[in-house]
Amino acid sequence: MDKVKDDLILLCERFIELADNLLLENKITKEEYEELTKNKKEFILNIKGLMEME
Repeated sequence: MDKVKDDLILLCERFIELADNLLLENKITKEEYEELTKNKKEFILNIKGLMEME
């Protein structure tokens, strides 16, 4: 199960990196960036919190 959690975190981090690049290239607005990344950042924090509790 830890491998699955690690993979999900990596996937979310990669998604955020892609959104960062789109923002830097002015292909999305700051509002679009925040909307795209908000749930992913929360998800990463929640998963890391669960892993620490184990």
